[in-house]
Amino acid sequence: LFPYTTLFRLLKRIINLSDTKRMTSSIKRVSLLAASAAVLAVAGAETAEEIAKKYADRGFYLAFQEEFSEGFVREDGKVVPNPDVWCYEEGMVRNHEDQCYTKDNAIVEDGCLVIEARNEQTKNPRYNKYGSNWYNKKRYADYSSASIQTIHNGNEGYCWGPGIYEVRAKIPVGEGYWPAIWTLGTKYEWPYNGEIDIMEYYRDAIHANVAWGGWNRWQAVWNSRAPRMSEFEDDFADKFHVWKMVWDEDYIRLYLDDRCLNETNLDRTVNPRTDWNQYDNVNPYRGDHKQYILLNLALGGDNGGDPAKAAYPARYYVDYVRVYQPDNAGVEDVAATSPQEHVEGYYNLQGMYMGNDADTLANGLYVVKTNLGARKMAFNR
Repeated sequence: LFPYTTLFRLLKRIINLSDTKRMTSSIKRVSLLAASAAVLAVAGAETAEEIAKKYADRGFYLAFQEEFSEGFVREDGKVVPNPDVWCYEEGMVRNHEDQCYTKDNAIVEDGCLVIEARNEQTKNPRYNKYGSNWYNKKRYADYSSASIQTIHNGNEGYCWGPGIYEVRAKIPVGEGYWPAIWTLGTKYEWPYNGEIDIMEYYRDAIHANVAWGGWNRWQAVWNSRAPRMSEFEDDFADKFHVWKMVWDEDYIRLYLDDRCLNETNLDRTVNPRTDWNQYDNVNPYRGDHKQYILLNLALGGDNGGDPAKAAYPARYYVDYVRVYQPDNAGVEDVAATSPQEHVEGYYNLQGMYMGNDADTLANGLYVVKTNLGARKMAFNR
């Protein structure tokens, strides 16, 4: 059901464009379809067609889809997320957090990404015996965890602009834990690039935040909401939940299970004019600005509380990540068909076969494969 691949990989395969080297040549693909189907069936799985057409009536197409239904086996035997899509943060990175991020704490299992936090001494790859900063002064951290992010290079790669973003996940709750689903802008330094916290949990609350640049360097302006856990069901941590962002030209709205937690008017999100700031008067959420996705489980630090009070190992499960884009996003000119051209199939941008009859397709972008090659098409009836 889920032959997921990017548009670029599909086009190269079909019309034999020059291929690039794999990031890790020793990694082998392994299907986890059976396990994933079992997991999704419990939750009432959507079909591939339902997923692809979910927001078609609102003018959106499925631009990115990661179901974690297949993994990639490394030389050490671990099954990990697609290395062409996801990369890892390593070491002690931000917010005075207590964990060291490693590549070993994120695996793909039973149709989910699993980020595991452990109470274990972990070597800090950023250690410098002459270091004067908190992230390089310690040779070892007392905890390990993982943070993965979508691969991008500027505005190219796995990053997106306004649209609908959905992540279904199950998070650990309690003192010490700080799981997050968030995005960062691909231009400028933080916070002038923009940060959207689709989900953060810490201090017994679910946080939904939008940030942009402030008057002082590295100090953001925040629009934040944080309902307490007492507002949710007692077994919240035992269930999967859907976190969603709806980002358009006017607002960013952040949802938890269809409850709107936060609404940000984008007229507000303009970086202020200062004498030194080269990013002044820029709105990181309008124009051609894009954001990439991060998934991580932090421990302690500035907000997470005392990690010594948490239970280990702690597991953060991500069932899927999906991004829907407006129909007019990324539309390319379509070459006229010739009498000799025969359509072999229409595919969404992840390479999922959608059918042979254009009249049955919802509005959106597709790759059409023919006997003469392949091209991207837009249907806007």
